Amino acid sequence: MTNPITKPITPDGLAGFDDDGHLWLGTVDWTGELKFSCGAYHDVRDRVCEICNHGWALTAEALADQAFWNLTDGMVHKTCLIRHCGLVEREELGSAIVSARIPHIGLKPIWNGYYAEGYDLRRDPWAAKPWYWTRVITDFANDAVDRDATSRVEALERLGFKPDLISIVVGWRKRVIALEVSGQGNQTLPWWDEARREFEPEDVTKSFDEKRIALHCYGYAKLRDYLDRIAAVGNLRRPSRSIADANARTSRTIGLKKNPHNMLTALDPPRSHPPRRWRCYYCGVEGLMNEVREIACTYVYPPCEHCGQTPECAPDCAGIAAALSTPGVVVIGGDNGPKTQEN
Repeated sequence: MTNPITKPITPDGLAGFDDDGHLWLGTVDWTGELKFSCGAYHDVRDRVCEICNHGWALTAEALADQAFWNLTDGMVHKTCLIRHCGLVEREELGSAIVSARIPHIGLKPIWNGYYAEGYDLRRDPWAAKPWYWTRVITDFANDAVDRDATSRVEALERLGFKPDLISIVVGWRKRVIALEVSGQGNQTLPWWDEARREFEPEDVTKSFDEKRIALHCYGYAKLRDYLDRIAAVGNLRRPSRSIADANARTSRTIGLKKNPHNMLTALDPPRSHPPRRWRCYYCGVEGLMNEVREIACTYVYPPCEHCGQTPECAPDCAGIAAALSTPGVVVIGGDNGPKTQEN
C-alpha cells in the first residue's frame, strides 16, 4: 500500500492526515512489512496518558501506542494499560495464594505462558502481561524467625527451610487463569493422585501426574477455591501457632517458665496497699504480678488475614510488605533516604 498521507504530523512522515481529513499511521508489523491503517487511532498529540501522566512522542510508532480506557473515559498508552492490568492481576493472584495460607517466598514475574517464548509483541502487545512464579515453603520443622536477618530468604534457608522443592505458577490466559503446582528437581508430588480425585468432578481443563498439577480456573473465586483445596490435599498450609509456640523463645530469654502475658492492665493505683493486682488484657487472668507471671496465657490470637499465621506474622507476610511500602511509613532503624537538615 502506498503512503496515503498528504499532511504529515510527524518528522518521519508516517503519521498524518489524508485529503479527506482521516488520520493514518504507518507501522511495521511482526512480519517486517510497513502497513498503514486508518480509523483505529486518535490524534493524541496534545493529550497525556491517564496512567503515567506523560504525552506521546511525535513518531508513528509512539502515536500507535494508545488505547481508550473506559475507567477514566480518557486515552492511555497501551503499554501503560497492559502494565497496569498486570499489576492489578498480581495483587489478586498473590492474594489468592495468601488466602490459602500457603507459605511462599516472593511472587516473581515470568513470561506469559499462553504465548510462545520470544513471541513478537507486535503481533499481540498483551503478551507482555506476565504470569507469576513463587517458591513454596514446605518444611515447618523450625518455625522460628530471625528478625534481624537482612534477607528473608537467607534467614529461612539458614533455619533449614527448603523453599525450592515446590513451585506455583499462576497467570491469566485469555479467559481463564492457569494454575500449575510443580515439583522442582527430583521432588515429586506424592499426593498428586489424591488431588486428581479431589478435582475429578470439576469440568475444566486439567492434568495430574507425580511432577505437575495443572488446572484452569474460571475467575478469582475459583482460583481461591482450587488453591485452598490443593493446600489441604498437599498439606501445604502453614500451621496455625498458639501464643505458647510464638513466645517460647521470648520466655527462655527472660527466664520465664510459662508463656507470658503480652499486655497487663493495673487494677489498683500505684503504691496501693495491699500490692497492686493486674489483669491480662487477652486471657483475663488476675492476680499479683508474681502470681500472673507464673500462669500461662491461654489466649489464641486469630490468624493474620494475609499470611494465616498467629500471633506473629510470617517473614513473607504480604500484609506487612504492603504496609511498609506505603508512602509516608518510616521504618525505625531502616534506610529512609538521605539525611537532610529537615530530617
